[in-house]
Amino acid sequence: MRQAIGSRRGQSIVEYMLAVSVLVVGLAAAWTLLAEGVSGGFDSVRRTVQAPYP
Repeated sequence: MRQAIGSRRGQSIVEYMLAVSVLVVGLAAAWTLLAEGVSGGFDSVRRTVQAPYP
């Protein structure tokens, strides 16, 4: 009986770790996409500021 309870507890820990891993990978992907968008926005502002007046 005790072995079954310990096994379930270990299984729960593994499931939580898998869920956290998926969450971390998703956040890393979102961070990368967000960083590219912000960088593009700053580049656009930089080009506008550096452009000579017509």
